[in-house]
Amino acid sequence: MNTRYPSLNGLRAISIIMVIIYHLVEMDYLPKKFSNNLIFRPFEDFIKDGFLGVNIFFLISGFLITSLLI
Repeated sequence: MNTRYPSLNGLRAISIIMVIIYHLVEMDYLPKKFSNNLIFRPFEDFIKDGFLGVNIFFLISGFLITSLLI
């Protein structure tokens, strides 16, 4: 059974980007406030939440493992 879910690649990329941005903010490579940048202003809390990115990644992994076991 070789079932592929190409739509999960987008979710995986979003979760990895969220974790990378979280680490860059925590290590002071990026400013803690994105409010000066109009692009990031609506997504400021969402982007800075690296734990959500980890949870999404674990959710995807759990889904794939469960689908293989079933």
